[in-house]
Amino acid sequence: RLWWDQTREEMLFEAMNGPDDAEVKRHAAMRVYAQKYEFQLLRKYTRIKNNKRRKLKLVSVEDKVEAKVNAQFGTPPALAEEGYF
Repeated sequence: RLWWDQTREEMLFEAMNGPDDAEVKRHAAMRVYAQKYEFQLLRKYTRIKNNKRRKLKLVSVEDKVEAKVNAQFGTPPALAEEGYF
């Protein structure tokens, strides 16, 4: 119930004031960083000749990219910590 109320309040705030510019820039930077790092890993892992090792490495790319992005930009703030209310 508390989560639902916070979500509704945040949606109302964003509908009235528009998206937060800093958050939009942060998401754009995170997306660019993730795409760059994912491309690096895919290039590296597609060169592996051993089929079994190559498949294992390619499957792990998404998790590695997400961990690297979280390490670089930190975890996203919770609803109550954003300071809207």
